[in-house]
Amino acid sequence: MASLAMDTGKLYDGLRSSINLAGALLKPAEIFDKHKKRVIDDGGIILNEASLMDEINFLVENDAWTNMASFAAPEWGIKKNADGNVIKMYGLGDTPDYEAVVAGTTVNPITLDTAREIPVLNIKLQNGGTYLRTARMLPIQKTRNAQYLMAVRALDLDLNDNTGIAVSFINSSFPAIYFWSVSRQAQKYSWFYACDKFNPPTGAGGANVSRAPFDGTITRTAALVDVVGERMRGYENGTLYQEDLKTPPPNISGVMGYLQVAGRYPSDLTSSDGAYGCIGRIRVLSQATEDLAKLISQRA
Repeated sequence: MASLAMDTGKLYDGLRSSINLAGALLKPAEIFDKHKKRVIDDGGIILNEASLMDEINFLVENDAWTNMASFAAPEWGIKKNADGNVIKMYGLGDTPDYEAVVAGTTVNPITLDTAREIPVLNIKLQNGGTYLRTARMLPIQKTRNAQYLMAVRALDLDLNDNTGIAVSFINSSFPAIYFWSVSRQAQKYSWFYACDKFNPPTGAGGANVSRAPFDGTITRTAALVDVVGERMRGYENGTLYQEDLKTPPPNISGVMGYLQVAGRYPSDLTSSDGAYGCIGRIRVLSQATEDLAKLISQRA
């Protein structure tokens, strides 16, 4: 009896073309129900069930579900305390939740804002405050040969300070990769992705892609990091916007760290101008393709 080549979303090395059965093995409706039950049972709420279902369908249909490192958004699940402040943002699937962490003596609680294009969480760190951090450490690059992806929708909320808002993968005292939205002095970026521990854009030693100037919108972007190809590519609204071939990104396969929504560096947590902005989406894949990066950079 002839064997049947199957595609479960994993790499296939057979001689014949594979049949995509990922959607049959992963059932979006069951994934949705499981996530919803976990959120509700924990005392949380889902702000937009249609958005959640759409994201799950997208991930399953594009064979990306098993490559998720971190996927979270206020729309897909948050938990509030008795005062109405946000204390948790739930991760999809087996990805970690984000928990509210107080730094220093100033609380500055995390608040929900539903008046923007998408629901966002406002985060303020000025002489301390509250930020979001994954509940556990995680790797974000599957193997050295795997391209990995970070896609963040966030916005700097104060154009008169020196902060911005960042989503950083923190290992030790430096971020291995981060997203940054900022408008300050000579640095005004609608979006900025960097694999550089030497304080870009003024430093050197790691790839970065960006779009200037700061335009005040919650942009749709993605950064695809190719260690073997020694390049980093930035996408916006479905197209390649910028590529950095000058400064090869480091190999971080096997590196464990926290993802945090705050400033770029751990030292920012208690500084006088650590971070002030909002977060609407976090999407990180430990393995991705250029086509997937284009698709994700178009998504709400």
